[in-house]
Amino acid sequence: MRHREEEQGCPATVWRLPPDLDREAARAFCDDVYDGPDVDEAEQPAYVLLLGDLDLLSSDLQLVLSERAHVGRLGFDRDSAPEQLAAYAEKVVLSERRGVRQRATPVFFATTDSFETRVGRQSLIEPCFERADRLARDSAAFSRPVLADTRRELFDETSKEARVLFTMSHGAGPPADPTWTLADGTPPRTRWPSYEAQRARQGILKLGAAARLGPAEIAGQPFLPEGAWLMFACYGAGTPRESAYRLWLDRLAPSSSALALSGIPASGDPPFIAALPKAALAKPDGPLGVIGHLDLAWSYSFADVRTASLGPGALPPPSRATRFHEVLNKLYRGTRMGAALSELLRHADKLDRALAALDRRREKGEPIDEMERARLWMQREDLSGFVLLGDPPVGRR
Repeated sequence: MRHREEEQGCPATVWRLPPDLDREAARAFCDDVYDGPDVDEAEQPAYVLLLGDLDLLSSDLQLVLSERAHVGRLGFDRDSAPEQLAAYAEKVVLSERRGVRQRATPVFFATTDSFETRVGRQSLIEPCFERADRLARDSAAFSRPVLADTRRELFDETSKEARVLFTMSHGAGPPADPTWTLADGTPPRTRWPSYEAQRARQGILKLGAAARLGPAEIAGQPFLPEGAWLMFACYGAGTPRESAYRLWLDRLAPSSSALALSGIPASGDPPFIAALPKAALAKPDGPLGVIGHLDLAWSYSFADVRTASLGPGALPPPSRATRFHEVLNKLYRGTRMGAALSELLRHADKLDRALAALDRRREKGEPIDEMERARLWMQREDLSGFVLLGDPPVGRR
């Protein structure tokens, strides 16, 4: 905080809020305090750092604040928070005082062990890689990107020159129940054996076959030092108290709802930030910020699923990867990470306005395409699930 006060030339604004604010209470805080009638717009904080896990400062608060400011969060475990906060703060201050760094080397990684990750590689990772490669060929300010195909290559690149990392994979959810299967032969998910096991393992990246990327795998070696990590995976950033998709799944896919939502904490258990980004941020030789998904992650954020085919050899659906190009381009150029994430979230704002327009038409009794409304709704929620873990003003100097 002293470093930021030095940087901006005035004291930091500090708010202390009650735990677990719901959406209505979060909006009241923004309307009455953050955007209050007596607030001088010139002194309104453009960057807001939330200090606390999801049971203290809710995901609703982060979502609502993100409509008005560049927001990040540090939510370490309470028993280790003082040491990890100190390690993170020291890393940020040392990095920023060091000044301008070498050119960013972007690294891309995607697994291909399922239909979903195959679509992600074809419709998201590869278009973003090609765009980064064109930028590097056209400008000496950018290094050529690397497309890593194995976990070993991923570690080699991120521990050497990488400053921007984009990964696409599954995030670990509840383990499968080996005692019975669904009608199609798919093993159903069960609850985690304990809340502690869920906190430790949910959201760990599944990199194909038996390969995993969790806190243990990045311990004891450099991993994306002083870099920016854009992570696409279910529960990659954390697990909320309630899934944004529950209503949609209960209405449109009730037979799959319990299966898809089995990763939500059991009644009485608090929501939490995932273990992997916490471990990465606490590493002195780890990243300065992680952008990940809070909740299940779907393909709606990057693909036009209307034309998707699930058959073998099917072509990938048309890509909306340009939404992610913009974020990555900001990160390459050293834009502060909170502002880079806002490039993605502004698309959620556009979808929100489109949904509002459809709802107004329906209120007037005009016919609307309900399936189109459902697709717009899923796109908005999928994009809104991306959050920044780390201090939002961090970026290359």
